[in-house]
Amino acid sequence: MPKKKKGNRIIAPKQTRPLPFAELGQTYGLVNASLGDRRMRIDCQDGVERIGRIRGSIRKRKRNWINVGNYIIVALREFQDDKCDIIEILSEDEVKRLKIAGEIVEQVEQVDDHCIEFETTQEENINMDEINIDEI
Repeated sequence: MPKKKKGNRIIAPKQTRPLPFAELGQTYGLVNASLGDRRMRIDCQDGVERIGRIRGSIRKRKRNWINVGNYIIVALREFQDDKCDIIEILSEDEVKRLKIAGEIVEQVEQVDDHCIEFETTQEENINMDEINIDEI
């Protein structure tokens, strides 16, 4: 008879790391697109779209893949305003906790309504009694 393999396993509680906050010279960002060669297009909290480069220590970790829609912490460059460095990947749980704390502001796209208004001419009011079917 085979031995019981599934019994008496001790499930350790999930370890959570301390909540990462953006420091001076850092900001939160949302990944828009992957550009290849360790580069991502990022919407930063300050309203600027930047190209971010994944640093080497994050790239080497196989468990942390950066996908479109992930929140990250980026370090801003002093000499290049349109570029930044990705220094931390935030998990979904951390993003929820940061939103509750007020650190991450939900980015809402403002869509301008470009409606074309057509001029309407007032048509003559035609009574149904005045229409003669024989004339048509």
